[in-house]
Amino acid sequence: MIIISFILIFISGQMWNQIRGPPLVHRNQQTGQIGFFAGGHGYQFIAETYIVFSIYGLIVLGVILMNEAPKYPNDSGMKKMLAVAGLAMVTFFFSMILSIFRSKYQGYPYSLFF
Repeated sequence: MIIISFILIFISGQMWNQIRGPPLVHRNQQTGQIGFFAGGHGYQFIAETYIVFSIYGLIVLGVILMNEAPKYPNDSGMKKMLAVAGLAMVTFFFSMILSIFRSKYQGYPYSLFF
């Protein structure tokens, strides 16, 4: 769990936040809307880091569920439920990560659901 936590911290951009010290969110002065994601690939807000960290954590949880499914050899219902839930989590949350990536890198051609 400690190693997975360190990996999630580093791939979500937490070290970038420690070095650069960005704001938590951005408020548009004209409309008053709060933005959680910075435009472009060279900058990110702290809230974006926490959102990406959470999504990556849910992807890891889905992979763990798929890995734990074969440990129920006598209960095929539990095995199927864990495998399908894990696959659904990985697919859904990976699609969310792709949509965030597409919003930051304009012109990225790939998407899954969003």
